[in-house]
Amino acid sequence: AMSIEVQVHVRDAVIGDSTLKHVLKSLADHSDPRGRNAFPSVETISHETELDPRTVRRKLDKAEAEGWIEVQEPARQWRPTVYRLNVQKLQERRRTTPEQGGHGAPSDDRQTGHGAHSGRKSGRTPCPAREGTQSVREGTTPPEPSEPSEPSGNHPSAAGGASASASRVVSLMEKSFERFWRSYPRRVAKAAALKAWCRLDPDEALAEKIIRAVQNQKTWLAWTKDGGQYIPHPTTWLNQRRWEDEPPEVGRSMFSPKTAGNVATLDHAREYTVRVQGQLRNGNAP
Repeated sequence: AMSIEVQVHVRDAVIGDSTLKHVLKSLADHSDPRGRNAFPSVETISHETELDPRTVRRKLDKAEAEGWIEVQEPARQWRPTVYRLNVQKLQERRRTTPEQGGHGAPSDDRQTGHGAHSGRKSGRTPCPAREGTQSVREGTTPPEPSEPSEPSGNHPSAAGGASASASRVVSLMEKSFERFWRSYPRRVAKAAALKAWCRLDPDEALAEKIIRAVQNQKTWLAWTKDGGQYIPHPTTWLNQRRWEDEPPEVGRSMFSPKTAGNVATLDHAREYTVRVQGQLRNGNAP
């Protein structure tokens, strides 16, 4: 199963090669929470990153040579190479912000809080759009305006509370997204779907509504015909708020004019057959 924690480590690390970073993100999508057991094929990584397979192979070789990944199990006849991401190195090369006292590359996080009242611990929340913002949802507490901010080092208990709160946000987001992912019949581009889910930021009620809508729409003709090839990508489905779609009308309106005409002809033939059979049973010639 995908690990949001490993995704965050890759996202926040200074890799020095944007193309390589895309490949590492794809591996993180397929790893366990410790960065192990990632075995997407070259074709899968190519599909997820929109890189050609030769580039993917070059970047995998480079990642192994630079120590970002290592081969956990070599490729076998029916299974591609299994990789392990070097989580320790990713953590060591993490970008830092001025507030953290580091000298790394600038962070993408928006810092609106100060000290122990920042509300989010950078790198913990799976939704980039929410990092660094203050919220009263999921147990986070906004700062009291009457209390002056002090360095977080003077209040270890407050810092620990912020870390625990961020951990709860990660856990809740992982669980709700995984429920959606398991219920959705077309599981492609999981990382993009996760970003769409994070932007949506559904509460418990909305998450339930979305999952119920998926269960209902799986029975619709548009989702079942031709082997499900017309099922929208999950990212598109979320971005377009398709859980709000109304069910299609059941009846002739579902058919094209030509098909509707064929159905009407079959109905007439069926009625004629029933009438003739009745006349024969009564001993009357048609």
